[in-house]
Amino acid sequence: MKLFAALTGASIALAAGILSWWSAAILSILRWVPLTDSTIAWAACSGLAAGVFLAWVWYRRNAGRVFSIPMGHLAVLYVIWSVFSFAFFMGFPFGAFLLGWLAAVYLGRRAAYERHGVECGVRKQVRFIGFVLGVECLAAGFFGALGDPHTWRVVLSLFGAEMLAGSGILSLLTVIGVCAVLVSVQIAVAGWIAGRASRWGS
Repeated sequence: MKLFAALTGASIALAAGILSWWSAAILSILRWVPLTDSTIAWAACSGLAAGVFLAWVWYRRNAGRVFSIPMGHLAVLYVIWSVFSFAFFMGFPFGAFLLGWLAAVYLGRRAAYERHGVECGVRKQVRFIGFVLGVECLAAGFFGALGDPHTWRVVLSLFGAEMLAGSGILSLLTVIGVCAVLVSVQIAVAGWIAGRASRWGS
């Protein structure tokens, strides 16, 4: 339980640092506020320091009840980290898959702690994991197909389907189909991981 609390606290600290860094960088790029590189670095470090403090406070209050945290709070944190991973992997869903699997481990352990079956306890949360992945994939796919044809053609060439890049309708149908497959895989794998995690030590 304390391991999950520590990991969640660390994610809060990192999220605060990254959010501060990106906010300062965006303000500078858009020229809304003239910021130097050193100022942006200072903002990122300040955000990280504030995040560490918040994480410490959060850990002190929740280390013993990490499996009782409202799911809504965790969902917000999950969405924030999904956005970070989406940007870090430049629109590819690798980070979303990893986050989903980590969340599934937590869900499985929480189901075991609350002593109810995984089948009736985590279906909604696993579907939410798949939904977040689907939104990311659709956003990346539509942006690639409509806004960056060159990159879209490169991606299709990896599967030997570059001929689809010449048709907008076929490209969109391909995006929707691929997203549906990826979401189905994520839901199936996350459900399996949650089931396995619920039985650890039993």
